[in-house]
Amino acid sequence: EATLMLGKWLYQANCLGCHADSAQGNNVLPDLRWSPMLEPAAWQSVVLKGALKEKGMIGFEKFLGEAEIEAIRAYVVSEARKELSAP
Repeated sequence: EATLMLGKWLYQANCLGCHADSAQGNNVLPDLRWSPMLEPAAWQSVVLKGALKEKGMIGFEKFLGEAEIEAIRAYVVSEARKELSAP
């Protein structure tokens, strides 16, 4: 629970501006809840190291650590689970 709260806070502070509320994306950027990059190693590669910087997704290594990036991933996964369990 604490990890999800931290992840939500970090998402709102660092990701919301581009990826919208609850990781739903927008008409330009992807819905992170269904990203193939949600696998932990891929997520760290993209979000921490900037593996997709040529596509505009910077790495956050200068600003966040691995545990913080993982907390954001846990939050995004929890948002996907909410969507799957919604009636």
